[in-house]
Order: sequence, then C-alpha cells, then structure tokens
Amino acid sequence: DGMVCVNCIRRVENLFNSTGEMIAKASLEKKEARLFSMRELERREVASMLAGAGYTLTGFEREKSKEGKEHETK
Repeated sequence: DGMVCVNCIRRVENLFNSTGEMIAKASLEKKEARLFSMRELERREVASMLAGAGYTLTGFEREKSKEGKEHETK
C-alpha cells in the first residue's frame, strides 16, 4: 500500500531489482508488484523490504513458473 505515482513504481521496482536476486514489475493501476526470484521468498522478508521503503505489504501470493518462483505482492 502506498504506491500512488510513477515514481513509487520505480522506487519499488528498484528496491527489489537492486538485490540482484529478484526482478520486479510493479503496476500503478493494479497497485501491485510481481516479483520473480530463483529462490523461495518469505512474506516477512518482502514486507520488511517494503516497510523500509515506506510501503505496506497488503497481500502475498506464490506462483511457480518454469524459470523460478514468482511472487505477487499487493
């Protein structure tokens, strides 16, 4: 929660992309970010990263893809 502009989207994407372990694609319209990771992510880890950037995790779903783990955050 808290993504209200294009800069917020960039900030959230950069937050996860800068780890070198994840790729993030955020949507302002949907107010969500999809995270792609080769390792299993824990809800508390994602929530902590977002909180450090001033955002609140409101949802967390796991999906498996052929390439690795996909996590949707809201």
